Amino acid sequence: MIESKEVHKGIYQIEWEHKKMQMEMEDLNQKAWDIQMLFFSRDRQKASLPQRSLTRKPPLGKHLPRQYLNEANYENVIAIQIGLTEQTLNAIEKTHKKNVEHCKKLLRKLVRYSNQKDVANYMLSCNLREELVAISERQDICSELEPMLTCEKIARERYENLLKKQKLTNISKQQAEQISILQAEVERLRMKTFPALIPM
Repeated sequence: MIESKEVHKGIYQIEWEHKKMQMEMEDLNQKAWDIQMLFFSRDRQKASLPQRSLTRKPPLGKHLPRQYLNEANYENVIAIQIGLTEQTLNAIEKTHKKNVEHCKKLLRKLVRYSNQKDVANYMLSCNLREELVAISERQDICSELEPMLTCEKIARERYENLLKKQKLTNISKQQAEQISILQAEVERLRMKTFPALIPM
């Protein structure tokens, strides 16, 4: 039962992580859309050119020349920015898909494991129910047979006592016979030893 609870807890956690990844993906898609829809007018771009330092590195890396924001290559810079953003989004989307597939596989595995545990728990509960029924039947049989067993026990004890009494009676008879024999022998020996004491 504890393992089943842990499996269900793992399933809920994976579902929550999946929802979290979906929300992050939607957020990144919205940011990409905002970047694509961002429009700088050429006048504002021109106004920002004198304020930039020529010694500052371009935001897109060293592969662009220092005059990357002049009038001629403005469209190229925007296209490069959009391309880099799309590449980043594609990489994020691929990673997200891999994570989702991994979570789905893990979820299927946990569901199978949970189903196996549910079947095992059901079998154990059925066996337990059968054992409880058998124990209840045995208790009923014992409660019904208890008076009969008590009567048999009393009869057995009486029979054993009767046998003991008969045995003791036989022993006492044998001892009485032996005593009478010994008394007769003593009387015979006395008469043999002292014949003058025999009454006339």
